[in-house]
Amino acid sequence: MATTQLANLVVPEIYTMYGSVGSLANNVMVTSNIAYTSSELTMAMASGGDSIKVPYFTGLVYAEPNGASDDPSILSVARNISAKKDIAFKQPCHQSWSVMELAVDWSGADPAQDIFSKVEDYWAEDLQHRYVNTAQGLINLSLAGDGDMVNDISAGDGVAAAATNLVSSNAVITTALTSGDKLGVYTATAMHSTVYGNLLRQDEIDFIQPSDGSLALPHYKQMRVFLDDTMYTESYGDAGFEKIKYTTLLFGQNAFAIASGGSLLSTEVERIPSAGNGAGEERLHSRREWMVHPSGYTFIGANIVGNCPTLDELSTGSNWVRNLDRKYIKIAGLITNG
Repeated sequence: MATTQLANLVVPEIYTMYGSVGSLANNVMVTSNIAYTSSELTMAMASGGDSIKVPYFTGLVYAEPNGASDDPSILSVARNISAKKDIAFKQPCHQSWSVMELAVDWSGADPAQDIFSKVEDYWAEDLQHRYVNTAQGLINLSLAGDGDMVNDISAGDGVAAAATNLVSSNAVITTALTSGDKLGVYTATAMHSTVYGNLLRQDEIDFIQPSDGSLALPHYKQMRVFLDDTMYTESYGDAGFEKIKYTTLLFGQNAFAIASGGSLLSTEVERIPSAGNGAGEERLHSRREWMVHPSGYTFIGANIVGNCPTLDELSTGSNWVRNLDRKYIKIAGLITNG
């Protein structure tokens, strides 16, 4: 006689614990130091409201120092330090999965358990999308202004793409130089596989093995490479000159402050006995509440429809305001045709 055991079920209490512990500590952007878990944002997640002000002191503005004197009547003039504030926005998210009891009975499989094993991977992918689309929003904001964070070498309309419109060492260096004398800040890059393939053909990708002995990771100019085919692309051009623009992103350490938590119940299992004409249905509800905040910006959410910005809304430039000088922003964009 077979009996239903805990191993066959999704127990909400156990699942919630599993889904919460280390969910940010193991995030690839955190382990690469591109993002850091902010204690201020983490505390704010449990408070009311949809956003939080993040105050900070700016750097000291250089002025030539005073020349020392032995005249007691000459008094030095003290200089000050300025403060600014960003505004970070909460991002409450939900996803659910449904299993019909008759499907379980007839298939002889356990789809609920399979869903359970993949939920954390789903949320890790969602967080990755939020990094990329947030950065794209900052790039789009720059493109709508003076373009000081972007190097666009893509071909124009009505012109065939040439080698000069593709990713190259010179193009990446020029992109980093949008940060002026802070160009050495960049430690990682995210790119589409088409762009990555061109760098492979140029023999520009190095594979470096981490000290823990795990698989070697791709690097470009000592920057960790994140390969992501969800990177922003744009099809354009007249007939016969159709092309695609690819955005490649450069990141510096602590480009993002992040937090998760909030007061939302992270997991619920819902049973609907009447579904399937009485056969029954089980739904797993999973929730996360993120803050993915690019340092030096305010999310004003001028064009968001719901309570949580969609990925498209995160990538909309008009939803962002930059608060700091370009050199303090640890993100840059390169636009190519591959």
